Amino acid sequence: MFSELYDSDIFYDEHDKVQCAPSDDQTCKREKVVVALMFWSDAMHLVTFGTTKLWPVYMLFGNLSKYIQFKPNSGATMHLAYIPPLSDLLQDDLKTIHLKWDT
Repeated sequence: MFSELYDSDIFYDEHDKVQCAPSDDQTCKREKVVVALMFWSDAMHLVTFGTTKLWPVYMLFGNLSKYIQFKPNSGATMHLAYIPPLSDLLQDDLKTIHLKWDT
């Protein structure tokens, strides 16, 4: 169990691969890093008296500590997009195709 994304074995392995990769430009002295991007979405109600919803898509850098990421004023969370919900007709069609659509 890991407390941070950058503590995982896979992150260490990828970091080693990037550091050992040959560089095309031998004069470049910039540091090579692995950037871990984390995406998520959740439903957001737009009004208190209806059922209007949007699905905002957020992005965080996994290289930051969780204590920094979730501070309200850290600026670490970025909104990328707002996705409208699927129409009822489309959801009914998807239920007939995929038996576990509601779950």
